[in-house]
Amino acid sequence: MKTWEILKLLTENQEIRFRRAGKDLTYYYNGISVMCSDGITTAQSGDILNLKAEWELIPQEVTWREAIQAWVDGKTVYCKVEACYSPNGMAMRFIFDESSHESRYPLDKAEILKGKWFIE
Repeated sequence: MKTWEILKLLTENQEIRFRRAGKDLTYYYNGISVMCSDGITTAQSGDILNLKAEWELIPQEVTWREAIQAWVDGKTVYCKVEACYSPNGMAMRFIFDESSHESRYPLDKAEILKGKWFIE
């Protein structure tokens, strides 16, 4: 995603978080300027002025209720659940997508109780 696309998204939703492609720094808007954080320190960032930079949105966790409502509204929703069969300890499944109003997998109790829900 290009810088202009991130700026356009920021005008529509000032809560988004994003990062430069391939970097670990988190960028966000604090109501005054774009800030950059490495998880320990936070500083004002001029990187947003780099028009050639590539950016990625950082998915924001939502409640399972918000996720289900987003799915009803036609958005793709997924859930990460701790699992012993995944190399990094997390399993990620697309539960609902916007192309059909059907679940690709049955929803289970662990996803509601322990899952981390995201809207694409």
